[in-house]
Amino acid sequence: MPMIVDPNAPQIEPPDEVVSTDGHLTAVIDEPYAGVLLICDRSGDPTVIPHWSVERVNPDGTHHRVRSGDPVWSPGGYGLCYDHEAPLGVAVLYVATPLLADGQPAADSSEVAVTIPPPTYPKDVWIKSTNRPGASMRVHVEEWPELTTEARNQLVTIPGDRYPVATLDVYDASTSTMTLFTETAVEAQALRDLLEAPDVLLVSARPEHNRPDEFVVTGTLSEAIIGPGDPARRWTVPLQPVARPDTRDQTMRMPGWSADELLERFATLSAVAASYPTNAAAATDGLA
Repeated sequence: MPMIVDPNAPQIEPPDEVVSTDGHLTAVIDEPYAGVLLICDRSGDPTVIPHWSVERVNPDGTHHRVRSGDPVWSPGGYGLCYDHEAPLGVAVLYVATPLLADGQPAADSSEVAVTIPPPTYPKDVWIKSTNRPGASMRVHVEEWPELTTEARNQLVTIPGDRYPVATLDVYDASTSTMTLFTETAVEAQALRDLLEAPDVLLVSARPEHNRPDEFVVTGTLSEAIIGPGDPARRWTVPLQPVARPDTRDQTMRMPGWSADELLERFATLSAVAASYPTNAAAATDGLA
């Protein structure tokens, strides 16, 4: 029987929460921050599971350990981690493996596939902080025109020989320069705080930009004032790609929420217990 496709039909929205077929891994999309909360749960398993190992498989087949999932501490077999570095607008697979105290797998892995919605124009690029996810921003990129790739080749002149000897190496990762636009003073200060912090940043764009995600450090920043009394700014931001920071034994960093935030909001533990049904909900401000 032929399939009838209506091009005007609304697109199916990906679910905000996906549970593995075995029920042991749940992925909750945190769309405001373009991240994924991962909940590992074998709390009913008689085997003691002190840790989980969680990795992300990107569409190109590469495997990446989740920053706070290498490993996840899981008292009672229940653990949480947060991935702030997944590519946008494409399906990725999360694989969670329960581990024994000696690091050996305790049981079969659990898998879920999710897609984080891509940012929309005009703020269709994310600049994310690897250490402070809550400082990350969607930005309006006015220009991102070219890539520059430096060679590492060296030539050594030999006396009496017309031809030098060459030592060859791989090319450097391509550098680039972004031109960004901020409209308000609050937005400008947030971007300033993000770019000037001693931190490795992740630049992540929607697929239509045809720019691969990359970890970068920024160079000398230029901030142009648009006009007298106008809070708008135009920024020139040089980007130098670097290796991804190590993920081993990193603590969970969830944007917009921390133990300090919890203490500021609630005066007593009784108030916390009255506001959240579970410890997981309190640990994630209701996301879990």
